[in-house]
Amino acid sequence: MASKEGFIPPRNTNDLVNNFKNNLEGKKVSIYIDSANLYFASNIAKLKIDFIQLAKWFRKNCRLTGLNFYTAFNPDDPKQLSFLKELEDENYRIIKKPIKVFETSKKGNMDIELAVDAILQKDMYETLILLSGDGDFSYLVQALSSLGKETIILGVGGFTSYELHQEASDYYFLNRITKVWQKPRKPRKSAAKPTKSKKATSEETKKLPKKQSKAKDNGKSKPIIFF
Repeated sequence: MASKEGFIPPRNTNDLVNNFKNNLEGKKVSIYIDSANLYFASNIAKLKIDFIQLAKWFRKNCRLTGLNFYTAFNPDDPKQLSFLKELEDENYRIIKKPIKVFETSKKGNMDIELAVDAILQKDMYETLILLSGDGDFSYLVQALSSLGKETIILGVGGFTSYELHQEASDYYFLNRITKVWQKPRKPRKSAAKPTKSKKATSEETKKLPKKQSKAKDNGKSKPIIFF
């Protein structure tokens, strides 16, 4: 996490998404997702990332050669297993290992796996995109740069290491490029105004059909989000 002194504010660019798209056009790109770091930061920043939308956007706007998702997981959590299966169906490569549970803590770091794969797979891509804000990856980014690779960091504003920005070819804050990972929201239909000027009595409210009283809860489809 960047300190206040090292924090880089979002750049004052009118259209970051187009800038990002133009930068990737025609390039061979591999994506590496550090799910633990991304989950922590996006959860605090209240960003619900739609990974299906993310995959579709990159397939449309570059020559996507790798889509790698690194995570520790709970084998007894059906919700998490279902989420990972949906990513696999979208042709994500899932690199996972069970969370180790100790008396006072849990452990499931995947940094080594991500770094090793990025080096071994270097011939697959011209540009590496890392979804993480972890400063421990600064050395990896430095090494890839020395091999002639372009490196782009996608992190959450306020939760991305300053050192990581320093080493990368470019960076974007997910807070500022929501069109990349978020489905466009459909405009809500305005509710019809009641014809009666008087408020419904408690007896009238009781007579309302159950479906009508629950209308506000219906029709909201949940996007595929992080865990």
